[in-house]
Amino acid sequence: MNELLTPVRPAPGEASPDAAPIASGRRSGPSEGSRRPDMFEEAEAIRSLVGSFGLTQEKAAKRLSVSQSYVANKLRLLRFGPEERQIIRSSGLTERHARAALRLPDRAGRISALREMIKRNMNVASAEEYVETLLCEGDPLPAPSGEQPAAGRPGAGKFETEFKRRLLLRDMRIFYNSIDHAVESVRSCGFDVSSTRVRANGGVVITITVKTGP
Repeated sequence: MNELLTPVRPAPGEASPDAAPIASGRRSGPSEGSRRPDMFEEAEAIRSLVGSFGLTQEKAAKRLSVSQSYVANKLRLLRFGPEERQIIRSSGLTERHARAALRLPDRAGRISALREMIKRNMNVASAEEYVETLLCEGDPLPAPSGEQPAAGRPGAGKFETEFKRRLLLRDMRIFYNSIDHAVESVRSCGFDVSSTRVRANGGVVITITVKTGP
């Protein structure tokens, strides 16, 4: 019978269940050392539980005494391929670093972002901001209605243009974050949902996909 890795709930005062250790169904013997399963091993174990018993994420969460969002976030980690997992494991990046990188839609972009996080020794907040910048980078920024381009107005210069560009970029980030939070809320309810952003025809096409069956 396969052994299941069971998440241990954090003790009072611990920062987050993301950082809580997990214990295996058997105790390590003296010759096995005390290595604990990593985030991907735990995610695989949760997937095995869900698949073996036909559980929803909600029921799996109750069985493991964790929140449904905890289960959903763990299962999301399985979107990483072998190379991405190896980079994360070998560098010691946290699960929150990994989840930030998961917002990037393609494998090459995630690998590049992970390597940059490592190179610049980013903390979680910096990593999240960095990924947000990558997602917004190159997005078209429309000029306010009825205004000429800055270069066509007397006294307009590079500073004004850059200032407005930053304001628009900030507003777009808020908009994108709202969509991401909505997707996370749906995912935390047990649905298999994903979102993508693609630049096309001078705009941004946002697609939200909710799987309703096998």
